[in-house]
Amino acid sequence: MGKFKKTKYNYSKLGRITFIRGLWITMGAVAAVFALRMLTRGHLADAIVGTVARSLSISEKEADLIYFKIVTVNMQFILALVIIIFVFLLFHMLLDTYKRYFDEVVAGIDKLMEERAAISLSPELESVEHKLADVKRTLAERADKAKRAEQQKNDLVVYLAHDIKTPLTSVIGYLSLLDETPDMPDEEKAKYIHTAWEKANRLRTLVNEFF
Repeated sequence: MGKFKKTKYNYSKLGRITFIRGLWITMGAVAAVFALRMLTRGHLADAIVGTVARSLSISEKEADLIYFKIVTVNMQFILALVIIIFVFLLFHMLLDTYKRYFDEVVAGIDKLMEERAAISLSPELESVEHKLADVKRTLAERADKAKRAEQQKNDLVVYLAHDIKTPLTSVIGYLSLLDETPDMPDEEKAKYIHTAWEKANRLRTLVNEFF
């Protein structure tokens, strides 16, 4: 059986898409950290303190103290929590993406033995799609060769059966004639015996060729 050629495939599309998705998550994490940092200083912090003061009907000083205790003091914890959440989102995104890719590849493998089923994967899995298509084509060629070999074997058996039957029929015919005509002249009897002997030799030759 032939061996598949070992080819170095290009997975740059898959790597590029994975990098872009990871970059978006990372940029989101950086943006979230930057936004949280803005909560502890500047106009945003002042606006939040003012909103808290109006909502709770307290002075801005009291609101600023509450804000300090809840947000500023716990900022490191909040930042760590946000980073953990984004890291989790990153891994979840990557796992979900590659799970979908694996499902596509498994579905493509299932189609290998389906005669008319086309294998179609995501563009970033183009190399894998080509490999599966090569395997499918190779399997189809091997199946076709096996089918033709089986047909050739059947044709050979039919041919040999016909060739064996012909001399066998002749041998039986001549022997039956000799058996049914005991008073046949010796010259004619010798002729029939010789012919039967030739046919028997021909039959032996065909049997040897068959095995």
